[in-house]
This record gives sequence, structure tokens and C-alpha cells, in this order.
Amino acid sequence: MVFSLTYQMGIMMTAMVVAQNVRNETRLLKIKLARLYNNLAAYPNRPERKKIRNFYRMALKNPVEINSVVELGVGMALLPTCVSVAVSYVIIMLQFNNTV
Repeated sequence: MVFSLTYQMGIMMTAMVVAQNVRNETRLLKIKLARLYNNLAAYPNRPERKKIRNFYRMALKNPVEINSVVELGVGMALLPTCVSVAVSYVIIMLQFNNTV
């Protein structure tokens, strides 16, 4: 029982950290693409400028995210959600046992 719970928590924490890293890297990609596009503003007729602009628009329109089954974004923001659900569950179970 304890091993299973520890294993599940480890997997969940790993998934949250990886999803947060993906979200952070996506944000950095958008910033770097915007800088590169601005640097190429001195050369308005270069074909690379148009490709970078299109890639930047695609990155804005279709963000890279790791979602759970219910379209809930996975990341470090999921940790307080999990804790609040667990605390609510414990409170409800205590109320059923007439201890609260």
C-alpha cells in the first residue's frame, strides 16, 4: 500500500515538473522568436522573416501543453488543486464518521 502510494506520487510529481518545464520552454521560444523577428526588421524582404513570423503566429495560436484527460493543464499549478481535493475528501470522510 505504501509503496503504491509512493510510486503514484512520484509519477505525478514527475509529470507536473515535466509539464511545467514544457510550459516554460514554450514561453522562452515565443520570446526568442519575437526577438529574432525584430532583429530581422532591418531586412523586410528576406524570406526568413516571413517564415519566422508564421512560426511565431503558430506558436501563439497552438501552444504546447500537456493536458490530462479532462483538459486540465498539467503543471505545478496542479499541486494546490490536488491538495485542496485531498483536504476536502478528508473533511467529508471525517464528517461521515461524526468526528467533526
